[in-house]
Amino acid sequence: MIVYVDMDGVLTDFYYGFLSAAHRLGYKTKQSYSWDLEDHLSIDVPYSERKNIVHTIMNNDSFWLELKPIQGAVEGLKKLNSTSKVEVYILTAPYFSNLDCIKSKLIWIKQNLKYFNLENVIFALNKPLLRGDVLIDDRPKYINNWQGKVVFCFQQPWNVRANLQNIHCPIHEIQHWDQIPYLINDLLLEDYYTNVKLL
Repeated sequence: MIVYVDMDGVLTDFYYGFLSAAHRLGYKTKQSYSWDLEDHLSIDVPYSERKNIVHTIMNNDSFWLELKPIQGAVEGLKKLNSTSKVEVYILTAPYFSNLDCIKSKLIWIKQNLKYFNLENVIFALNKPLLRGDVLIDDRPKYINNWQGKVVFCFQQPWNVRANLQNIHCPIHEIQHWDQIPYLINDLLLEDYYTNVKLL
């Protein structure tokens, strides 16, 4: 079974990192359910100026390096990675305006996930083009278009009120890493019993 795990918002606490960076620059933030980070800035300036602030934050390589792991992610991924019959890949989209973030993300993995093989890290802007069984992600666009067996939606503000509908496979909403190894084991058992019935 091939399992793809997103990085920002699933392994790293991307949202907290963004809010913290904005506060350090002196900007106020607000709760928003939008995917656009510009909508999380609570300042009365045109959208284009808010977009520049987001670029300033995310074009700083230290932003990516200093992101904290999401609670339970380091241990959860290690458990998943050691599960027999499961191939785990980290599948992450680079920030298009700062392709140096690719290097920063690899350094983050080396520092925080010492057990993980960097050869199993994939950078892609269109994740649904990849073929596999499970995608664990937080972005509605990827969740709705995944064509594997199942997609796990890791809860973040931008997907709580999103219209999550996937015509190809079921969506399981998850709130914590503790849930993931058990759900994967359930899928493995389901595969096993399906194959036994076919024999």
